[in-house]
Amino acid sequence: MTKAERNTAAHQAELAIDPLRTQLAALHLSYVLQQYEALATEAAAQHWSHVDYLEIKSNVVFGKFVLIRRQAVAEPVCCRSPVVRL
Repeated sequence: MTKAERNTAAHQAELAIDPLRTQLAALHLSYVLQQYEALATEAAAQHWSHVDYLEIKSNVVFGKFVLIRRQAVAEPVCCRSPVVRL
């Protein structure tokens, strides 16, 4: 078994333990996957309600969406459009 196969197998085993991680990975929500544990820990420490946690989590996800959108808009049009050469 190669190192890459071991890493993949270890990653798959880790995902099998935590269904939420598995679902987030399957949905390609890497940003949420990276952020949810820290936010969940803070929510538990602060005794947030489920609604408060979800509201703050949705704000985090929306913030990421806005960042991606700004980057897409800031990209020059010439980099996205085909060039017509005469």
